[in-house]
Amino acid sequence: MRGIRWALALAIFWPVCAVAQDCEQDDLNQQDINACMAEAYEVADADLNEVWDEAMAYAEGVSPETADLLLTAQRAWLAYRDAACAVDASLWAGGSGEPMILMGCLAMLTEERTEHLREFAWE
Repeated sequence: MRGIRWALALAIFWPVCAVAQDCEQDDLNQQDINACMAEAYEVADADLNEVWDEAMAYAEGVSPETADLLLTAQRAWLAYRDAACAVDASLWAGGSGEPMILMGCLAMLTEERTEHLREFAWE
């Protein structure tokens, strides 16, 4: 069963890992993959922060209430993202793939949120 979860995790998170040039090698070990996922999350988080500033500026232009609602939603989303990814990673607790799962999940959900905020700020 663990082998199936491992294959599924790689299939889901490998595209996220391809962010870094070093991560495109075929001969990566688990430590390399974990580092790639951490880098993918760092990139996704930086993108989110950039888009966040633009989305908040847009919301403030709509109304103070809209800006407050967006801030409340973002705080709730952060709590959700962190909790959801902790659950995913807990299935790998103590294993060498745990950081890969955690960072891959954080990167994936952060990228999704970034897209959502882009749509909010430019529609």
